[in-house]
Amino acid sequence: TLASAALEGASPADARAKLYWRLDRPAALSALGVPLLAHPDCRRFLARLMGESALPPSGLVLSAGFSVADGTLADVKIDLCAHCLPRSPRAWLRLLEECRHDFDLAPIGVGSGLLDGRCEVAFVGFGLDGMATRRLNLYLKPAATVH
Repeated sequence: TLASAALEGASPADARAKLYWRLDRPAALSALGVPLLAHPDCRRFLARLMGESALPPSGLVLSAGFSVADGTLADVKIDLCAHCLPRSPRAWLRLLEECRHDFDLAPIGVGSGLLDGRCEVAFVGFGLDGMATRRLNLYLKPAATVH
């Protein structure tokens, strides 16, 4: 189910048209018709973040970016809903560090905000472009207040 569409870029030469969608039922990444989503790193990311946890299909947001200049597939991203995968702040930090290490990425540096309760993880995303360049996206939200 299409969730949203966007244009991203500073000029027509580097602009991407992005489509974001959610699944209405479980499906293998390789069955979605987007070759980059079937990359082993995408499967490793899902395995690392989900572990043995179940995730409703709606807790997964997939995206594909296409070059506006020539229509080729530029990149993909998998976002996982943190609300659907409840973890403590320490557990999220551990998982993020494991992902950073697994994919040789720079540290994220949000530990103090999570640990002191100023923010919570909303989504964690893994992106991959056609050159197999990886990125980890972390979406935070203000911490829920307790009354």
